[in-house]
Amino acid sequence: MNSADTVAMKDDAAAKVVAVPFKTSRLVIKQYNPKSWQKAISRSVRKSKAKKSWDNAHYLSLVGCKTVNPVALIQDRIGFFVVRSFFVCEYIPGLEADKYFNAPDKKADELYATAKKVVESLLAFHLCGISIRDTRDTNFLITSQNVYWVDLDAVQVPKLQIIAKRQRIKDWQIFFYSWRHNERVLRIFWDLVHRRLGDQFCHKLRRAVATYYGKKFSLSSCSGNPDKGFPYAQEIVKEVEAIVNSGMLPPGWKKVQSARTAVVARRQTPEGGVYCKVFLPRDRREGLKRLVRLGRGARAVKNEKMLYGAGFRVQEHLFWGRQGSRDYIVSREIKGVKMVSWLEGKGGAPKRRREILKHLGEEVGKLHRTGFVHGDLRLSNILIREDAEKPVFYFLDNERTHLHRRRIPRREIVKNLRQINTDAVSRLSRTDRLRIFQAYHAACGTRYTNTQIRRLLAEVEKRTAQRLAAD
Repeated sequence: MNSADTVAMKDDAAAKVVAVPFKTSRLVIKQYNPKSWQKAISRSVRKSKAKKSWDNAHYLSLVGCKTVNPVALIQDRIGFFVVRSFFVCEYIPGLEADKYFNAPDKKADELYATAKKVVESLLAFHLCGISIRDTRDTNFLITSQNVYWVDLDAVQVPKLQIIAKRQRIKDWQIFFYSWRHNERVLRIFWDLVHRRLGDQFCHKLRRAVATYYGKKFSLSSCSGNPDKGFPYAQEIVKEVEAIVNSGMLPPGWKKVQSARTAVVARRQTPEGGVYCKVFLPRDRREGLKRLVRLGRGARAVKNEKMLYGAGFRVQEHLFWGRQGSRDYIVSREIKGVKMVSWLEGKGGAPKRRREILKHLGEEVGKLHRTGFVHGDLRLSNILIREDAEKPVFYFLDNERTHLHRRRIPRREIVKNLRQINTDAVSRLSRTDRLRIFQAYHAACGTRYTNTQIRRLLAEVEKRTAQRLAAD
């Protein structure tokens, strides 16, 4: 066999995969590599990954799930111990999902149709009681007709329902996390899951996925690493360092109105506007707080990643980091207007205005139903972009945003509704404010009685009056 006949498909610490010609077809040979000598010793006395893939491939074929067709299992042994293992299967002429969905020439209708097949394929596994346990976008292939799952060594059929449920949720968590770099595809999959599994399960899943995004967050994940797709990133890095160190704005930067505990500046580039937010220490205790929790900038980035993973829209970060006692975030400008400015501009025609206010209430209701409580849900921290079909809302200033794993405390709900009402009371009529609340109530998932609604609204109005009096 010539070297030209062999195609290397993967070669890393975990495995080496090659495709070789065999008669009139091709075979795929996967060699499993131990990541360390401890793993090698452990795996030598247990069932090898190749043997697991071999058994799982046969089982999946029997139950009718689309997967690879196994050909051979090869295990090199020294006595009882397995030294190396190989899994051989037939070659499937398809594209890995990450390459397929990230292709720039794919149209939205084509992506949606293929994504529907992927969701149905994963649901078929779960209906059979099977957990894949590694649902990354590199572990299934897309062909013209079907979706094939190819990495089978982690597949399990749990006997206990509680374990099966956890593993199904974990499958979805890993699946949605693998699309974190492709917002368009991420939203397509969320839409399909919502249509297929219903509103209640979808919001529970959003909470689980947001939790997973939070667990995967690390300080070294993107700190100081500008987005390579932004051609002016390196130039901006130096200017941001000057802003953080000296507090002076370089040429081209303009200061934006903000709270006294932060400095926000904007710069225009040929690729669009860029914002830099520097978090100033609030008091002397700021350094002590860092010993037990993340800094303010890191918390904002983490919370926005969790919101993004759950399907909500937030600003896109180019890079972030910390110098001394100051955190900073650099993000792209969002093409939209703040809700406060939109309301002051009268918000267009009356019918369109009512529709947008209704959508605003629904978006906040979905936010609470997922488990999120915004730290400062004033209308100045909500951006709106009016699309042709439906308005799009962005949540800003997420430093104090929090995800509750269980039911949100009532005081937190009142606080968010009060924050919206404080900005809306001087800009909207009572009827419009009630319209927002009615849409919120329909989407938040909590069914209040008429008495509870009256008490909740009375408390929100009371808190609003107290806040306005204090200001």
